[in-house]
Amino acid sequence: MDEEATPIDAELTRLLQLAEALSSGGAGAHAVATLLKSFGPGIDLDAIIPGYTASFGRMERRDGSARYTLLPHYLREAQADPDAVERSWWAGALLTLGDALAEANYLDRAPELELIYHLRNAVAHGNKVSLTGGGRTRLQRWPANNFEAYQRSDPVELTIADEGAPVLFDMLRPADLADLFDSVAQYVACLRTDTLGYRWWMRENDWPWPGAV
Repeated sequence: MDEEATPIDAELTRLLQLAEALSSGGAGAHAVATLLKSFGPGIDLDAIIPGYTASFGRMERRDGSARYTLLPHYLREAQADPDAVERSWWAGALLTLGDALAEANYLDRAPELELIYHLRNAVAHGNKVSLTGGGRTRLQRWPANNFEAYQRSDPVELTIADEGAPVLFDMLRPADLADLFDSVAQYVACLRTDTLGYRWWMRENDWPWPGAV
């Protein structure tokens, strides 16, 4: 018989699923941005969306009533800055995952988790690295980088020298963020199954986590 899941197991599972869902949502935001870029200035957006005389979107209020939006109009507005779709998603994703990790005290303060912490604070303060005295002390004690992350894209390390540096999409681009979120999910999965020996394996073999190949 399987052992009953402990509260710690449940919390790790929640964090794992959240990181995976946010990474997947980022891919969805990229798909929308790509579609907007493909439309071109002369395309008839009214013909793309089936409807009667106009195509409306329905935004629901908390009381069940609705606010209706003219979809072609707002699609044209979004075309002016399609990357904003992805920026908005990843800013919200960093806030969401960062707050969820905070509830678990950022677990063992692994470098990729600490990177989420400082990126989350950056997007909450005008999309710029903003280190308080406590944040500087924390960064000196616990590094924030992706050097040993499951998805090793271009190395990223946030340091005290980055104070004031823009985050999205300067320090990290969408794929870097997707890699980071996937890495957090994998790290949490390893915490849950107590298989963090993969860190040593990666260093010795210069290869991703064996389960990924």
